Amino acid sequence: MKARTISLNSLKRRKAKSFFIICGLTVGIATIIALFTAINTMESNMDKQLDEYGANIVIFPKSDSLSLSYGNITFPGISFNLNELEEKDIEKIRNIKNKENINIVAPKLIGVIPLGNKEALLAGVDFESESRLKKWWKIDGDFPQDGNEILVGSLASEKFNLNKGEDVEVNGFKLKVTGIIKETGSQDDKIIFSDLKTSQKILDKKGSINMIEVSAWCYSCPIEEIVSQIKTVLPNGEVSAIKQTIESKMATITVFKNFSFNISIILLLIGSLIVG
Repeated sequence: MKARTISLNSLKRRKAKSFFIICGLTVGIATIIALFTAINTMESNMDKQLDEYGANIVIFPKSDSLSLSYGNITFPGISFNLNELEEKDIEKIRNIKNKENINIVAPKLIGVIPLGNKEALLAGVDFESESRLKKWWKIDGDFPQDGNEILVGSLASEKFNLNKGEDVEVNGFKLKVTGIIKETGSQDDKIIFSDLKTSQKILDKKGSINMIEVSAWCYSCPIEEIVSQIKTVLPNGEVSAIKQTIESKMATITVFKNFSFNISIILLLIGSLIVG
């Protein structure tokens, strides 16, 4: 009698045991497949959510600088051959080879404005891009809806005594404070944010920007490739990846992957014991 025949006859005689063995195998295999599918989906979603949280690439105008020491006196660095970035550069970034990896492009024009008898930092931004980039912002009031409305950082609000609902005049432009950004612990607390077009008029720099923050999907493409491609299309820009942010994201993802792998091993062992 063949081994196969013996096995089949044994299964026929012990139908209940055979049924439970088949159910155990089915449940074990289905659990492992479902777990790996869920882990892959969660990793992908987690990667995307982390990439959406803040910028991972920053672009400044390229310039040369020179510092000089004469005797015991050190002169501060002097910038020359200063290049400029323009609004049209945004479209160049969105059309790089790996354009599908570009999530948010947030241009900025930062300058100094007179406010009373003091000077303040004004940042012209695209509020739609900025709100998507900085999801941690908590606004006391409303987000600006038109070009004559501004947001004020918490420290700037205290320093210049600006409250929501108030009007302020800057270089002949009347602006309304619609909201105060609650303390973030970053440089944003010291800045007044206005619409990019309005800031260009106030600072008399039509079409100019001096900083671009980029949020790129780096889970499906090495960030170095994206940086290299942006450098190619923006020869006048100094492009750099925020390595600390990227490394923190990757560390979080690695911890999650290790946890998921350990759970998979435990479930596999439990399934093996059930079959045994």
